[in-house]
Amino acid sequence: MESERLQGDAEEGRYDVYGTVPSGARPGGARRKLGGGVKCVLVGSTVGAALLIAALWVKTTLLPSPPKGPSGASQLRVTAAELGALPPDVRGALDEAADPCEDFYQFSCGGWDAATTIPAWQSSWAKQWDGVTTHVEKETVRALQKDKGPAGTFYRSCMHTDRIQTLGGRPLEPWMQASDAIRDRTTLMQALARFAVADMNAFFSWWVDADSVDSSIYSFFIAQGGITMPDRSYYLDDTAAMRKHRAAYATMVNNIMALAGQNESQAREDAAHVVSVETKLARAMTAPAQERDEHGKRMTVKELSEVLPFIDWQSWFRMLGLPDIGTEAGGYMVVKNAGFLQQLDGVMRGLSIPELRSYMRWQAAYNYAPFLSFKFENELVRYNHDLYGISHLPPRWRKCYFR
Repeated sequence: MESERLQGDAEEGRYDVYGTVPSGARPGGARRKLGGGVKCVLVGSTVGAALLIAALWVKTTLLPSPPKGPSGASQLRVTAAELGALPPDVRGALDEAADPCEDFYQFSCGGWDAATTIPAWQSSWAKQWDGVTTHVEKETVRALQKDKGPAGTFYRSCMHTDRIQTLGGRPLEPWMQASDAIRDRTTLMQALARFAVADMNAFFSWWVDADSVDSSIYSFFIAQGGITMPDRSYYLDDTAAMRKHRAAYATMVNNIMALAGQNESQAREDAAHVVSVETKLARAMTAPAQERDEHGKRMTVKELSEVLPFIDWQSWFRMLGLPDIGTEAGGYMVVKNAGFLQQLDGVMRGLSIPELRSYMRWQAAYNYAPFLSFKFENELVRYNHDLYGISHLPPRWRKCYFR
C-alpha cells in the first residue's frame, strides 16, 4: 500500500491536465466509469459552441436538406474549416465521426470520453476545458508554500510526512483521554462540546448555513447524523452487498482503533460497540427521500430540550460560546429531523458507559485518521476501495490543498 502511495506521488505530473489521465489497475481489469461513463463538463467553450450552433443552423435552415442515411435520418457533418476554427482543447474532445444531429454528446465529448479513465484515487472525473481549476490549485499551492500564516503552516505541516510517520497515533491521545473520562451525563456533555469545538459531530449533525426562512441571515442548524457509512441503508439493508460493506467497516474500525493505541481485545470491543451504536442511530434516521424535503423549524433552546431532553443543550451551547442561540439577538436555530432527535433521546439513555466511550473514541480516530501516518491512511484507502473502488491515495499536495 505504501508503494502505491509513493507511486501516486511520483506520477503527479500525469494529473496536470484533467481528462487525460490513464487509470490505475481496476478490479476485473475494467475501466471504471461513474454511472456508466466519465462525465464531460462543457465549461469555458462558449465561443466554440456558438460557432457550432451557427453552422448547424445555417446548414439545417438556409441550405438544402442534407442527404438521408440508411435509417432515413439526416446525415450532417461539420466541415474541416469549421472544426479548424475551434480551440485545440475543444477539438481534441470531439468525436468528429459522430453526427451532431443524432448524438450531440457523443460528437462533443466522445473523443475525450474514449481516451479518459478515472484516476485510481478518484471516484469520478470531469473534464474542465478552460483549465481554471487546475491553474487555481497550482497557484494556491505556490502561495501556501510561502505563506507565514495559519494556512501556510497547516499546509507545510501536512506535507511534513517524515514527522507525521514518527508521531503515529500520538496526536489522538488527548481525544482518547477525553473519551475515557466519560462517566456520566455531565462528563458526556463536556466531551460532546469539546469535540464540537474541534468540528467533530457525534450523535447528531450541526452546521451554520443560510436560514431556511430568511436567506439573508445565517442560522445554526441541528439535524440527524452520527453515522460513518454513507447512509442508513448500509446498516439496515439485508443484502449480500451491504453485509460485505458492514464487514469491511467493522474491520476498518478495529484496525484504526488498534493503531490508535487500543490492545487487540479493546480494539475488537470498540468495533463491536461502534457498529452497534451507529446501527441504532441509523434505525432512528429519516429515510433520505423524506429527509431531502425537510426544511426544518426554528426553535428555542427550551423547545429543543423538550424534543431531546437527555442532552443538556443550555450547557452544550454555553461551552460552544453560544449562550444566546435560538433568539434573534443570539442567532436563530433551525432544527431538522425532530423525529430522529426524539428517538435519539432514548438511544442515548440506553447506552452503557463503555459504549459511549467506544463511540466517542471512534469519532476522534476517524476524523483525525486522514491527517495521521500512512498506516491510518492505508486503512481508509482499503475501506474506500470497498465502497467506491478507490485504490490509491491522491498526490500529497492535493490532499494537503483540499484539507
